Amino acid sequence: WVETTKTRISYTIGNTRFDFDKYHDAYESIPEFLEIESADFDTIKEYAIKLGFQEKDLKPWSFKELSRYYQSE
Repeated sequence: WVETTKTRISYTIGNTRFDFDKYHDAYESIPEFLEIESADFDTIKEYAIKLGFQEKDLKPWSFKELSRYYQSE
């Protein structure tokens, strides 16, 4: 078990939440990222595309998957 801290800035539009997260300490190798939460994937995809992302950029990762990906680089 590793303790860490993160910085989060959140915004909400309607029923969609946008979280900008940056991990520190043991997980600082994970770059700052945007998490979009909404009731359905189509809404997430719509906002992501409006923000300049492509569908291939969207990852439904858990923290475990996220940390494994960036810790192994």
